[in-house]
Amino acid sequence: MTVISFGEGRQIGTMGAAGAQDRLRERKLGRLEIMADGKSTVHRQNVITHIRPGQRARNVNPGGGGYGLPWQRPLDEVCDDVKNGLVSAEAAQLEYGVVLKSDLSVDREASERCRCEMNRQGDKA
Repeated sequence: MTVISFGEGRQIGTMGAAGAQDRLRERKLGRLEIMADGKSTVHRQNVITHIRPGQRARNVNPGGGGYGLPWQRPLDEVCDDVKNGLVSAEAAQLEYGVVLKSDLSVDREASERCRCEMNRQGDKA
């Protein structure tokens, strides 16, 4: 099968507005992933390629850049996003300052400390 992949967002991330930040930029860039023999090859440029039986192609498109300061999003809304598979637990902490326990409940005390630090860092930017 011939696979043709092109588009925006493969090397430059989507811009946010009103203070939105992007701490996991590399993960959010668009890409074409070709999986073969247990290995994945990532293409971030325009490409025309062929895949053979047993190989898989996956096109990952970037989302929006966000709106507002991420550490001001309500804790429970970020937690719901993790539970619904929209945000990883790692991104919840690194981007939103929401620390989750192993049962995916919010560690409010740790989250408050994390968000205070993010706010201090944001003031310096």
